Amino acid sequence: MFKSNTVRGMNPIKRSVRLALLIMTCAALLHAAWGCAAIGVIADKMPRPPIKAKYEIAGKRTAVMVWADRGITIDRPSIQLDLAASVANRIQQGITAKNPPVRDARIDPSPESIVRWQKDNPAHDALPVTVFAPSLATERLIYIEVTRLSTRTAQSFVLYRGSATASIKVVEINPDLTARVAWEIRDLTVNFPRKGNEDGTPKGSDDEFYVGTIRELADEIAKIFIEHPAED
Repeated sequence: MFKSNTVRGMNPIKRSVRLALLIMTCAALLHAAWGCAAIGVIADKMPRPPIKAKYEIAGKRTAVMVWADRGITIDRPSIQLDLAASVANRIQQGITAKNPPVRDARIDPSPESIVRWQKDNPAHDALPVTVFAPSLATERLIYIEVTRLSTRTAQSFVLYRGSATASIKVVEINPDLTARVAWEIRDLTVNFPRKGNEDGTPKGSDDEFYVGTIRELADEIAKIFIEHPAED
């Protein structure tokens, strides 16, 4: 009889303990949830680490050469100098800012000298880049092949939207004048404006969209060699 009364007397206590444990558990879960949410908010506001260069030219004499499909050069005869100079200028800005992957590099020969060499040596177009690169008196050659460039949409030649596709090779030239392709990317594509209407716009001009497309392409190529902030 005493045992039975004792058991019955303990039941409310056990129920109270269980209820207290349940409340504590729920509180802990809520705290964890709010804590995770707070951590997520803080993480979103923290700056993301910069994107590292895909190839470093630090301390190297570097030249930029652009080859373009003949159809493109007919419409835009200055594209080789326009794009090479734009890429070289962006890399030079990184050199001046002491960006680690390009620190102490030097743009040499200049884009103007490279274009002049291309005009004086037209037969080089038929040769692999590793064959003629040692003739340029540099240590690294950024070789850009532009295979497509347009200032109008494919759906309608009336609407403007810039686009371009290029392949990029980095050629290493050794002191013994041998050369090899050390890094490359194929079919890098950009649009101008970057986030514009894919159907294009009736406002603008071919020259305006050509300049914008060259700028976008040069920006993307320069990012290969320069450490840069992560994009949103």
